[in-house]
Amino acid sequence: MDERWDTHVRPILRVLVKILLPLALRDGLFSDDLLTREEYERIKTYDNAEGTRQLLVSILPRKGPDSFDRFLNVLKTTKGQEHIAQTIMGNTKRKRKRNESRDLSSESNEKYGKLKRELKKERKEKNHWKMVATGLREKFSMGSHNLKWEISKPNIPINLCWPFGRVAEFNEVLHVGWVDRILQRKEGAWEGENHHLPGIDNIWGVFECEEKAYVMHGHGPYREQCQTISEWKSETRELQVLTKIPDENQLDARSVIGHKEKIYLVGGRSDRVDCFDITKREWEPMKKMKNEREWCSLAVIDDKMFAGGGGNKSGPSNSVECFIMEEQKWIEIKPTTNKLCQLSSWNEKLVATGGYDEEAGEHSNCVEFYDKPSGEWLPLPPMNMGRDGHGVCTTKDNKLIVVGGRGIGAWNKVECLKL
Repeated sequence: MDERWDTHVRPILRVLVKILLPLALRDGLFSDDLLTREEYERIKTYDNAEGTRQLLVSILPRKGPDSFDRFLNVLKTTKGQEHIAQTIMGNTKRKRKRNESRDLSSESNEKYGKLKRELKKERKEKNHWKMVATGLREKFSMGSHNLKWEISKPNIPINLCWPFGRVAEFNEVLHVGWVDRILQRKEGAWEGENHHLPGIDNIWGVFECEEKAYVMHGHGPYREQCQTISEWKSETRELQVLTKIPDENQLDARSVIGHKEKIYLVGGRSDRVDCFDITKREWEPMKKMKNEREWCSLAVIDDKMFAGGGGNKSGPSNSVECFIMEEQKWIEIKPTTNKLCQLSSWNEKLVATGGYDEEAGEHSNCVEFYDKPSGEWLPLPPMNMGRDGHGVCTTKDNKLIVVGGRGIGAWNKVECLKL
């Protein structure tokens, strides 16, 4: 990588974020082969600040030893961006003269580290006051900045590193599906960790639909075959088969959710969506998503189904799209802050918890909600520990519950946030 990205661009990144217009540049960058088609489309989904940061930090510096010079040439030939090339070149000349007798690499690393710490502090303060100032809109307006996550005891008796989509509450009892058993937390104690369900190879989803509990699971030696959806009888701890998923709908890595007597299967290393009508006992294909997804996170609010996170051919994702059931169409909304976060519905808001912070290189404790009027993700109080792949659900008494997941100390921990 050309060291000038570190020595001459990063120190003035805060200025460039304000004045650079990535959307005006994308055609020139694409024509000069500095952007692939996928990167070109991705830049279109960001606002100016985030698009600039992605270009200057994640994309262009990795385009080869001549990427810096090619980037300057594109700036010079892009209307309205010529002065930015002069700004960077002027900054380059001043840097070179000032650092003739210094170790450029050492100095730039020190300045970049200082700048990164300042930006992190500024971002933290900005998020706090943004949360207080906006009042988190409507129901989140009353003292929401004083909310705090609490560790809910007792701990889960099994380490759950990947329970997403398998956590739900039925009849005021928290249920967690894991491999071939369903754990239940009743009156402050966990039950069922040693109760293996006969004939079950792997549980893929635990969900509620019209006040009934359902489980999606696989049979036999291959988890992607013989997929079945069953009703869960909590009193007898038995599964009663509702429907066998048709062979053409059996895809690996699918996610499931229920809404108004219908069950939706989403993704599965594809963009497919299939719906099962519980009343009619019939399957029908739905409008395909805009993106292929595997193990995505799902939530339903006001007859709108949101699908986000998970992964695709390009790796982990933070994109989110919304299926408007009445119109039978998908629209994209602003991506979440982190990839691999989990979506849920809480107080009629779309909430994203955890995920993986690529910049920090660690599991995130970030919690945010989507503010529809502004189209922005606004912060909520962070969890006590970072995690991804966790399970999440909303309880009848208005609590947001997260369970297990990958992260230091998170495997067997349950956290709770109450408004």
